[in-house]
Amino acid sequence: MALSLPSLTPAPGQPSVSAALQPVWLVEQTSAFETYSNGLRIDDRFTVSSHRRSYLAYTADGNGLAAGPRRASPAGIVFHTTESLEIPFEAALNTQLKRVGQSVLEFVVLHRAYHFLIDRFGRVYRVVAETDVANHAGHSVWSDGQSVYLNLNDSFLGVSFEAHTNPAPAASGRGETGGIGISPAQVRASPRSSLILRPSCRKARSSTRRPSARTWAARSCSPS
Repeated sequence: MALSLPSLTPAPGQPSVSAALQPVWLVEQTSAFETYSNGLRIDDRFTVSSHRRSYLAYTADGNGLAAGPRRASPAGIVFHTTESLEIPFEAALNTQLKRVGQSVLEFVVLHRAYHFLIDRFGRVYRVVAETDVANHAGHSVWSDGQSVYLNLNDSFLGVSFEAHTNPAPAASGRGETGGIGISPAQVRASPRSSLILRPSCRKARSSTRRPSARTWAARSCSPS
């Protein structure tokens, strides 16, 4: 079954994709938050440390796989859904939505499960620093046709949406994007986050899974 994130085509009145690719810079940084020129605000209050990223990429030759030099820069970004408890995205349930979201954040921090978590309201939390390894991909392998990557925990950044797979039709009546349970606020936050992360990455794409979560898509670290 082919899996893909909902279309990121902007709604009427929203910036175009070409506008989204304009230069983005850090506007303000405090001990608790980072604010960027594209409107992205990253919450750093819950960031925990892990071990530093260091991995090998392999190339195929006549004798099998040959290891290249050790790398520290991420090779790409893998997008996940948390597959956690999901309640209807409705104003009347705001208190419960915040309570569930806080529980998901605490779990993700405890297990160092992703580098970034995007909650139902589109708020972006840095969980593990981009220089460190997060436990998001499990036993995994991927190739771009030139290099082979083993264990994408080490080589890729992990970004997760607080969401649960929803097999219902797109017209769910819950204000969410067809079949995945991702809110419009999360869809808007995704490209903003990707533009910030790309300078840390090498060009790559991937698709993989980890237990208790689902990987939906990945995107290149280059604008093209």
